[in-house]
Amino acid sequence: MRGFFCKNGLFSVEDGAKNPVGHAAVSLRGHDSGKIYFVVGVRKNDDGSEQVLLADGGSRRIDSPKSKKRKHVIVLKAADEGIRKALSNGDRVDDSVIVHALKQLKKELGGQVDPPADIK
Repeated sequence: MRGFFCKNGLFSVEDGAKNPVGHAAVSLRGHDSGKIYFVVGVRKNDDGSEQVLLADGGSRRIDSPKSKKRKHVIVLKAADEGIRKALSNGDRVDDSVIVHALKQLKKELGGQVDPPADIK
């Protein structure tokens, strides 16, 4: 099992989440490396690879989520059941709900999550 380090120690991840929608995810690549998002959708490419649609409620709103290759993010076990159920049912999720859920998650984790060098 791969892990994630934060100020509170090792935070386990869910590597093979079949449906990551509603789970928190951390970017491993790009200028946003280390940033926490919520997975709001999954898209399959023609070549069979997956892209996850990520939103943080601020710079990446639910109406224009960031698209990132699945291998460039790590999906955490942490999930918001309200967001997860709403997205599964096709209901609209307000950006303020995502912002609030991310604040709660960061508070629990002790702030910004830093991916260890061996995962990058």
